[in-house]
Amino acid sequence: MVASWEEMRSRLLARVFYEFSPDEVEASTHLVGDGFLNSLSILVVLGLLEDELGGHSPLIEVAPSDTSSLATIEALYRRLLQEHQIDEVS
Repeated sequence: MVASWEEMRSRLLARVFYEFSPDEVEASTHLVGDGFLNSLSILVVLGLLEDELGGHSPLIEVAPSDTSSLATIEALYRRLLQEHQIDEVS
């Protein structure tokens, strides 16, 4: 079983968005445009997802819009869990 979304959200806030207020990150609907993400930090996000998914690489399954907000990153995480038939810890 893998981490719940809340655990992943906490990891992302701590490891990727540590310079910013969690409320500001949560409110953003365009993380790149608002300056919260750049090309390197997107790779960190994808790496965290890959690590949690046990090596299933999300890179070939991701569109730029999948990282536009924490809500879209959550949707990506849940989609990858479902596609790879991985159970999330509740």
